[in-house]
Amino acid sequence: MENRKTARVILVGIVSYMLLSWIIVAGNFNDSVYANTGYNQIGLFDLLLAPINLFNSFVETKTQNSAGIVSSFSYINTILAFITIGVYYGVLNKTGAYQELINKLSNKLNKHKNITLIGIGVLFYLISALTGLNLVLFFTLPFIVSILMKLKYNKPTIFTATIGSMLIGRVSCLFDSNINGLNRMLYQTKVMDLVPSRIIFFLLLLIVVIAVLLLTVEREVSKEEEIPLLEESDNKKTNYIPIIIISSFIFIILSVCMYNWYYMFNIKTLSDGYNNIMGASVKEYSYMKNIFGMTEEFGFWSGFTMSALLILGTFIIKFIYNIKFDKYLEGIKTGLSKMLPTVALSILCLTTVVLSIYYGDSFIYSIINRVLSIFEENVVVGTFISTFIHSFVVNDYFATMTTISPTLVTMYGQDNISLITLITQITYGISSLISPFSLYLVAGLSYLGVSYTKWLKYIFKTLVVVVLLSIIILFITVRFF
Repeated sequence: MENRKTARVILVGIVSYMLLSWIIVAGNFNDSVYANTGYNQIGLFDLLLAPINLFNSFVETKTQNSAGIVSSFSYINTILAFITIGVYYGVLNKTGAYQELINKLSNKLNKHKNITLIGIGVLFYLISALTGLNLVLFFTLPFIVSILMKLKYNKPTIFTATIGSMLIGRVSCLFDSNINGLNRMLYQTKVMDLVPSRIIFFLLLLIVVIAVLLLTVEREVSKEEEIPLLEESDNKKTNYIPIIIISSFIFIILSVCMYNWYYMFNIKTLSDGYNNIMGASVKEYSYMKNIFGMTEEFGFWSGFTMSALLILGTFIIKFIYNIKFDKYLEGIKTGLSKMLPTVALSILCLTTVVLSIYYGDSFIYSIINRVLSIFEENVVVGTFISTFIHSFVVNDYFATMTTISPTLVTMYGQDNISLITLITQITYGISSLISPFSLYLVAGLSYLGVSYTKWLKYIFKTLVVVVLLSIIILFITVRFF
């Protein structure tokens, strides 16, 4: 029922996007100059094709590795990762030991429930703000949710402590290679640009996360409420040590290999290590590359390689716990069915991104051009409003930085590049907290079965505080830094 409510909100947003394309003239920013291109009307058939076109090659983000080679990764890699996360936990459920691990941990943490909740919220915030490894955090979500539901926290509180804290971390990101690193690659910003403001903002939002969790702790939950991706097993094995070792190993490997050290710090150690390993040969035969067939450099791993690692993990778990093949397949089937709503809503919420990339010219740019004409003398307000509008509808940081930011730099001057990128990342983070087209927001809401409207009511006061702090920090930055 809650997922249906969220789906309706997304559909209303998509239809509104289509209708506005019939009312407002489209345009684009070519060489930082706005050009009116006439109406670019989206039809019903375009809407039906958009989720399917998500699987096409044109819906992609381009990245450049340390050797200067440009690679393309489509959004489907994240969707595929969601699927294999479900598969991984579906197989874990067939061990019996996973349930034992959840029960043991929840019993031990029961005496310190509030500390546990706040600790998880702080960890999600810190990891997101300092690394941007949100897909890796999503890998831990089923495990964390199971623990917190065993501790009798309700779903909105659990969502706030996990995905909510993660998205607030995105607002204040410090060393997110997908945001800060991309800024460095595209606009040659420095890691320490405006660092006093960024650190102050980072600490203020950390206090906000802790305060929100302290003030909104609700522990009542229906006994009949099902815990996602946690089910009883007829396998009574209780040795959960292998699960801890395998899952921890996967988490560490993903954290190291999915963080783009080259983008963020210009570190090529992992890339050089990858090239040395894959380049190993005997009589000019590259046996390592041919045996393993790994094409994504360390530091440039996407959801594709993550999915392969998770599938490998399920094979190892099957072998260690001697899970029969039919039970193994049953675990995969259960995991897939449990993640199906999350995958479906995730694909749906990406529709506006697909339409934006496919069409190019959009009425959004006409609106943004009007905003910039009003605030052409105010870099903070002009950048804040224009990038928020774009990020709310097209919740993709790369798209915002490559379409809007060049115009902003031209309008407000090269000296304001660091300020513009700071404002852009803040507004992108804020929009990710509330946009029905925000991938991780929708995926998290769907997984936990929390409706979008309920989340808005739950987060509204916090959102106001975050926005006010953002504006204050930005004006202080302009005045003193």
